[in-house]
Amino acid sequence: MSSRYRTRVLASTLGAWLLVAQSATGESADHEEAIGSNDLLRLCAALHAEKPDDRWAAAQEILGLGKENLDVISRRLASQYTAKPENMRLVLTGLRKKLKDATIADLQARGKRVNLKDLPLDDPPSFLEKLVRRVDPNYPDGWRDAVEIMVLLNALIAMGTTESIGTVVDHAPRNEAAFRKEIYQLVIWAGPKAVPALVRRQNSKDPDVALVVSTALADMKMERPGQQVQVKDHRILIEVLTAFGEHKNIEALDTVAAFMNSDMDQVREAAREAMKSYGKLGLWTMKKEYKEYVGEMPPAEWEADRIAEELFSRQDADRMAPLDEKMQEGLSLAAAGDFEKMEKVYQEILARQPFFGRRAEMVSGYLAYGAKLTSTGDIDRATLMYKVAQRLDVTGTHERHITARLYLLEGLLAIEQGAPDAHPLRQAIEIDPDLEMARDRLAEVERLSHRHRIGRLRILGAAGIGMAALMVLALLAIRKLR
Repeated sequence: MSSRYRTRVLASTLGAWLLVAQSATGESADHEEAIGSNDLLRLCAALHAEKPDDRWAAAQEILGLGKENLDVISRRLASQYTAKPENMRLVLTGLRKKLKDATIADLQARGKRVNLKDLPLDDPPSFLEKLVRRVDPNYPDGWRDAVEIMVLLNALIAMGTTESIGTVVDHAPRNEAAFRKEIYQLVIWAGPKAVPALVRRQNSKDPDVALVVSTALADMKMERPGQQVQVKDHRILIEVLTAFGEHKNIEALDTVAAFMNSDMDQVREAAREAMKSYGKLGLWTMKKEYKEYVGEMPPAEWEADRIAEELFSRQDADRMAPLDEKMQEGLSLAAAGDFEKMEKVYQEILARQPFFGRRAEMVSGYLAYGAKLTSTGDIDRATLMYKVAQRLDVTGTHERHITARLYLLEGLLAIEQGAPDAHPLRQAIEIDPDLEMARDRLAEVERLSHRHRIGRLRILGAAGIGMAALMVLALLAIRKLR
């Protein structure tokens, strides 16, 4: 395998680890600014344009607003609408009835059997488009406000966050519960993403919110804590576990306990924090978990917090034992100077545990490997080793050392590519005055630059002499002609 190919493979593997680390810490370059209240008002006004296509275009623009617009949309939803709630309700139920009658007529025309119980409803996006496009002549004011509220509710559902979906559920009692049935449809359409928001509101004292929550969870078959954690997306699972702890749901204690030693870092931490939130309410569950794991009951005087500390410590030690063994192997390989094998061992550890607690101990090995690769002229791989070391250096202890070497490598690459650049080499020396290779290469670049300047001056001088000679010859030729 060629050196260049190995470097590409290595970059791909380590790049994936860096992305996992970035994702888990929430780092992201993507960010959009929220629109202002006046901009939202302008879009809402366009929902009442004369042409249906113009109205739907405005609706689509609102539906495309990102989660950074949660606050501005929530404020608009909370404002006072002039139409009577009953008129808005009649607009929504009237359109649902028309669509239902049209479906029945279509089934009958095709000779199909009509079962009213299983009759399919238009999903929220389809229903919304028909609502926007069809003005209700019987209740124009009710239609106007119903369209705006429904578009805003759909936009919040489209954001797909627990906060945005929760805002939709909380709207159920507003406008005399005119939108409660549509909110139920929206929640069902959102699917598992809605579960954390519903769990947070399971004990709501508002009858309309409680009705939406209980009905939706029943229809989604997620009434019990054990069902509510049966989701594929670990981010949703984390939010569900957090909700259990925040609301101290006693029925969820055993469910939370089942995730306290999960292989997934964020899920495990969420379950542990949730269990701690229960305090004394979780004491018996913690005693039971301790006995199952350790083989004996904890001392009677231990409170829930002490049991959690001891249990989690034992679980972590057992779970990390294989990686600790690998770490020792990597350190031994680094001490022996076998950096290729060391790097493979460290890759394996980071692939399994991107935030391995002892990852800072890997830095010295990567620095030594980077130095060796630099000395042999393998600039690409040396740069990669230093960048990995930079990411692993969580305390910043080696920041100046690494930055200086990266500037050095930038300068070496410029020399290799035939475009010597003194700037990165000077930067390297400024950060680390003892970096001899940077000093040596800078001297070479400056000598080369000096020779180039002298060469250019000689060429210019020769050209000047040549031009002068040509001018003299020209003058002599002119005199002879006279």
